Amino acid sequence: MSAPQVNAPLLIQPLEPRAQLSAALVSTPTPIGLDHITASLSVPRFSPAAATVGSKVIFAGGAAADTPSNAADIYDSSTGQWSASILAQAIFPATAVAVDSAALFTDGDLVEIYNPKTAHWTTSHLSKVHGNLAAATIGDLAFFASVDVVDIYDASTNHWSTAPLSQTRDTAKAIAAGNKIFIAGGQHLGQISDAVDIYDATTHQWSTAELSEPRSHLAAVAVGGKVNFAGGSTRKGIFISDSTRVDIYDTTTARWSTARLTSPRRNIAAVAVGTKAIFAGGSSSDAVDIYDSVTNRWSTARLSSARKGLAAAVVGNKAIFAAGLTLNASNGGNTADVYNASTNRWSQIRFNNPRNLVAVATAGNQAIFAGGAGIEGEQTSNVDIYTDTARSASLSGSIAGGSHAAYVTITNTGDAALAAPYVLTVYASTGVVADSNAVVLGQVHLPHALGKGESIRIKVDFNRPPTTPPGSYNLLAVAVTSNHRGAVFASKLHAFKAL
Repeated sequence: MSAPQVNAPLLIQPLEPRAQLSAALVSTPTPIGLDHITASLSVPRFSPAAATVGSKVIFAGGAAADTPSNAADIYDSSTGQWSASILAQAIFPATAVAVDSAALFTDGDLVEIYNPKTAHWTTSHLSKVHGNLAAATIGDLAFFASVDVVDIYDASTNHWSTAPLSQTRDTAKAIAAGNKIFIAGGQHLGQISDAVDIYDATTHQWSTAELSEPRSHLAAVAVGGKVNFAGGSTRKGIFISDSTRVDIYDTTTARWSTARLTSPRRNIAAVAVGTKAIFAGGSSSDAVDIYDSVTNRWSTARLSSARKGLAAAVVGNKAIFAAGLTLNASNGGNTADVYNASTNRWSQIRFNNPRNLVAVATAGNQAIFAGGAGIEGEQTSNVDIYTDTARSASLSGSIAGGSHAAYVTITNTGDAALAAPYVLTVYASTGVVADSNAVVLGQVHLPHALGKGESIRIKVDFNRPPTTPPGSYNLLAVAVTSNHRGAVFASKLHAFKAL
């Protein structure tokens, strides 16, 4: 078996080529809290589209009193200031994406393009008029897919091109992961699709794959090099029902696997936080399924109330789930559910007012929830802004070693020092997960804090030489733990399979 390697941009200096080990080390910060403030959009409306480019978050279009809106509100997260502008025409329903240098908003025909450097808007059109778009971006390329075509905008050249979809469909789900764009599932004229169209940004080539079950209205999220397509609607005979299926594509191996949610549902809120993918609510459910991309294991939780149409965002090590519709079609209450990835705990925080059809975006350490429809269906201008106030260490690094010792390099890329004392532990395993199969090879206690931007290189002598050749390890892992003011800072047990 070859030595473990990691698909990460790390430079490894082998000490013994036969026994080289490599791994990435990423820590999880300790939380302090979330600050909450409120603001207002210039025009009350529901279902605006949201996109972030640089420090600016743009909420554009939507509907006010069942009339499409041409309003655009721009929040600058670096200054906390709001400004307003008017679109060339009203956009509803609205789809938005952001590339490196522009934000794009479309109703399936007209495309309005915002340049954050000039604060100017320009317009264009998709090649065909169509709705229920699937949209995603990679670099300066924006993809809009529906029916039989993918419209591709290159912001670096201001040029549009098209590509055919392998199957005619809408209500597909698009997501970027690694150097690829995935367009999965969908439906057309009552026929639900299992097609996956895959664009490789390196080769500029398209390929196809198939979901294990045809589905539309599915959720998609990428974490730890794995793309998860979860839930959705599928057809069983003459009936359409919700699905529990999860298709998982591993970008490092180009292989597919499957899993199942604990309950069937569609229109799930899905986000990635830390090493975990969170699938919350959907189909008026309170179920939460949590996938850990490191251990390849699943766990469950419950929302504070069952609902669908959740708005979800991630700031720091926290995932926030707010708004939505409950079982009796009322709005989701004035609380939001928060999952803390570092403590694996849930809590609730105040949400400005019960509402549905809310737009959400993030910028830096802020999550912004804007607009929506209230309990009586009235449009609202309410905006909730949550700021992650946690200042924390964040570690990256590498490990290389041989049969009796390893050298570990760690760099603090966070905005706070890693408090002393802290402990660095090297694990190895011949199993397939880093749990009971993992053994401690060596450990070093470090008495000095690791400041912001500082790096250290540490030799870790193995207290118990491996009983198998290092090249036979299936997994290698590093953990860093520190105790500061009674709160434990701990990296996850990061482990990587041999290629």
